[in-house]
Amino acid sequence: MGEERLFMEDSLKNQAYREIRQKILTCEYPPGTVLNEAFLCEALSISRTPVRDALSRLEHDHLLQIISKKGIVIESITLSDIGNYFEVLLRLVQTAVQDSGKNVDTGELLIFRQFFSDMTHLDDPCKFCGILSSVFGIFIEETGNPYYAQMHQQTEQLEQRLLNLIELSSKALVGFPALCMDFMDTCLSGDYENAAKLAEKLIRMYQDVLTAAFLKRERREGL
Repeated sequence: MGEERLFMEDSLKNQAYREIRQKILTCEYPPGTVLNEAFLCEALSISRTPVRDALSRLEHDHLLQIISKKGIVIESITLSDIGNYFEVLLRLVQTAVQDSGKNVDTGELLIFRQFFSDMTHLDDPCKFCGILSSVFGIFIEETGNPYYAQMHQQTEQLEQRLLNLIELSSKALVGFPALCMDFMDTCLSGDYENAAKLAEKLIRMYQDVLTAAFLKRERREGL
């Protein structure tokens, strides 16, 4: 009975963590939102102890802050955060492409290339950005460096929140498929030095697009 009770407690802690994290990433709980334990317990139909455990983990993930006498505050997203995210992403991807690009499966690259080739109208900007992030991820994964993977996972959280927060138009991404195909072709040719340069161009373009959309939202919201 004791082991069963512990298993149930762990399951509820993980459930609370997953559900609150998902609501933060999708911006159901937007940046700056102030919550409290009672609200979360009722919203999730979970008791206070698992919720407290989840909140502690999410604070460690830098997704929220627990502030005495104020409550639970969802981490904000600032222009500085976006700049820091892209600096980390750029360093990770360039290093990964140059050092481990040769380890990436050719079949995976061809699948991604086909996707970018078919994406002529960019009907779903968020899906396109998700695929682009996956491309960066496969290079980082091939480094075999767990710290790189951990850093990328953490920065991806900000990207997911940002994409759910802003309004991104297809027009803003119109130049991306061609550049993505150039990047893929350069990797497939084995020229990883130039591939790293194309990755930098691609990431800087991506940064410009997301930053512009974020600033537009800030102006619209009067923030």
